[in-house]
Amino acid sequence: MRELGLSSLFFSFIFGILSFIFYIYGFYKKDRRFLISAKRSLISEVLLIIISSISLIYLLLTKDYEIEYVASYVNNTLSLLYTFSAFWAGLEGSLLFWSLVQGIFLLFLFYKNKNTEIDNYSYFFLNSILLFFITLTLFFANPFKKLPFKISDGNGLNPLLQNFWMLIHPPFLYLGYIGFSIPFAYTLSFLILKSDDEYSRERIRKWSLFSWLLLSIGIFTGGKWAYVELGWGGYWGWDPVENASFLPWLTGAAFLHTQIIEKREKIFKRWNIFLIFLTFSLVILGTYITRSGIISSVHAFSESKISPPFIIFLIIISVFFFYLFITRYKLLKSESKIEDPLTKEGNFYLLSIILIIITIIIFIGTFYPLLSEIITGEKMSLGIQFFNTATPPFFVLILFLLSICPHLGKRKFILKDF
Repeated sequence: MRELGLSSLFFSFIFGILSFIFYIYGFYKKDRRFLISAKRSLISEVLLIIISSISLIYLLLTKDYEIEYVASYVNNTLSLLYTFSAFWAGLEGSLLFWSLVQGIFLLFLFYKNKNTEIDNYSYFFLNSILLFFITLTLFFANPFKKLPFKISDGNGLNPLLQNFWMLIHPPFLYLGYIGFSIPFAYTLSFLILKSDDEYSRERIRKWSLFSWLLLSIGIFTGGKWAYVELGWGGYWGWDPVENASFLPWLTGAAFLHTQIIEKREKIFKRWNIFLIFLTFSLVILGTYITRSGIISSVHAFSESKISPPFIIFLIIISVFFFYLFITRYKLLKSESKIEDPLTKEGNFYLLSIILIIITIIIFIGTFYPLLSEIITGEKMSLGIQFFNTATPPFFVLILFLLSICPHLGKRKFILKDF
């Protein structure tokens, strides 16, 4: 079964590269035959990932201790449910789980979408993201690696992870994280094709809302889990990994509010496109924080060698996005500007700004140990008190804006808007 899982993972990588090449050539030549081949290669890639995932689950359930990953997270006394949850308990399994969920989302898109030009470009970008995670799994964190010696029992799952919420919290967090890749892919496609159609906007809106709701469930269940575990700081302890999931939640909430106004009034186009990019970038950054061990956290994995690929990937998507954003900046011009902030539209915009301010505060507090080490050579933490002091005034302001919003009138628009 190990050979099946490993070979499936390898050939999914090959089909991912083929799909990547076919898409680029098909776009360049405007040849639909290559786009069809690209889609078929992508479907094969996803099916192979499913086979590879099933193989790892089988190895876990049968407790095959020849596999290093199995020996690390399973033992003879571990119950069936917790043995299954070991699939996403470690770095290697969690990266494969990401690829599995990304692949299933792609199959759903193939089934539901109209296969338009913007869909094909979105599939290309989603395949690029999927290929990145397959590459990480295959070459940097392979769950099918064999032990050089035989053992009769494994280490078992960390006692802190042997909790009911282990079965719910990580999957929902992953679903929310990975779901945000779809609005990002459609946004890049939107910028490349210079299109402004209801079809792409609707997909961006629906998938953003769906992903944000899943991430909300993930954060809520994580809080419940942290409350019952001693040493995890109660419902919310401003731990770096907790913050990593909260950052894209905040920017996603900001987007969902201003996107309502964009749909109705055709404004905030640039702002909303930037928010989608920011949300997905924070998803990748949060995934990096959790899995690299670069910042100390009670929830994080141990330090690993995947830091360079994550940093390179984040740089690539940032450079590519800003190139498209800058070159299409004039085309994203809104038709008007809010004249009076004391309107529902102005209220929503102010709300999104405050959410971004909170995001910046939490980002600084989370990454301060790294920044201090770079500047002074010594890691220093701001502590929980920083977050408890800096963020409450803005949360109170949000409650105030929400309370007055139903009593505000509609807007007056006059000038161009960001």
